[in-house]
Amino acid sequence: MKLKFKKNENIFKQGNIFTHIINICKGKVKICHENESGKKTILSIKKENSIIGSEFVYKSDICNYSIVAIEDCEIYLIEINSLKIILQNNNELSGFIQKLVVEKLEKITQFYINRTNKQVVGRIADVIIFLSEEIFKSQSFTLPLSRKELSEFAGCSQENIINTLSKFDKEGIIKTDGKKIEILNIDTLKRISKHG
Repeated sequence: MKLKFKKNENIFKQGNIFTHIINICKGKVKICHENESGKKTILSIKKENSIIGSEFVYKSDICNYSIVAIEDCEIYLIEINSLKIILQNNNELSGFIQKLVVEKLEKITQFYINRTNKQVVGRIADVIIFLSEEIFKSQSFTLPLSRKELSEFAGCSQENIINTLSKFDKEGIIKTDGKKIEILNIDTLKRISKHG
């Protein structure tokens, strides 16, 4: 089943049970968690050809994250119970799904290691590098996130985002123009990410 979502529309809401795996055909989404006090954390950004929810093939549980369109999106839903039947007789597909689950676990582990061990500037450098290398495949891109959303992704205040981006700009590491970012010195940015 193929569905369309406008920018900022909820695709899936935290606290519900995942019944379909989501394949993003077009657009970008954010995966976010909201704690009991209402604090939001962006866990990841996903783009075209990403699959979300593969872990729910192996567990039936309430989902602890939401999926929100950050651009107009088209998604394809794959019904989990039907997929389970197919997986029983398809070792290659089963191996692929298991690989997706393992990769997701590794990325979540790295996300929390970075979040707890790095200072603010290192986490902000991580976000810029992630968007450049994983999402846009370019050192020049237009941010799909607001400054507030960037702060939710980097685990810092909005003021930290504004000040750090300004600092990076003044030091010639990046060039900013509104939501446009161009990385001018990727080596310095990676050094900040590593040691931050």
